[in-house]
Amino acid sequence: DGGMQTLIDQLRVRLKDHIEINLEVENLDFDNMIICTNAHEAAAILENRYPMISKELNKITYRDISTATLITKTPISFLRSSFGILFAPKSKDLNSLGILSNSEIYPKRTVSKELNSYTFIVKGTKDIEQKVHSDLNYISQDQVMGGKKSLTITCWTKGIPLYDLNRYKTILQIRSKFVEVPRGLVLFGNYIDGISIREIITMAKQFTQKN
Repeated sequence: DGGMQTLIDQLRVRLKDHIEINLEVENLDFDNMIICTNAHEAAAILENRYPMISKELNKITYRDISTATLITKTPISFLRSSFGILFAPKSKDLNSLGILSNSEIYPKRTVSKELNSYTFIVKGTKDIEQKVHSDLNYISQDQVMGGKKSLTITCWTKGIPLYDLNRYKTILQIRSKFVEVPRGLVLFGNYIDGISIREIITMAKQFTQKN
């Protein structure tokens, strides 16, 4: 009820006796290794040991994106009782790919019922606040920014892998080359299969059941 970070925080607490975070490892054990990075970082890790797989991983392209979480007293009226909204990726009039209506999805995302929380998924990593202003003026008659309490912006230069034909062919190539790789080496990430946390967790569950 506090958002997906609630899940991550609980995993961190429950696994604290079984996992070390930010540990520097000099000698990597490729026979007992799960890589959970973006495709290009995985490629760098595998470059010397498995250059063909590394080459394929580097073919996967990413879109730079940012998130802008707006806390405001003024609601976006058409997003009441909704999960959010998605926009056409090629829309020339909008800078955002979509908006999540956080306070509708997660009741505890705001400290007061009088406040509303929205997360904009914005194309690119520059001029994000201006882009949010522009999109709100385009999609809504509500004076949402007039009730602004805070705007938190986070940028990712490799935010979302592009789910295009190139990625599909690349993943097929990687899976075919994994026949030559020890059973203990595994790749996890949103570029392998689905993009959602739910699908990544499903992949992990299936992996543990098979192994």
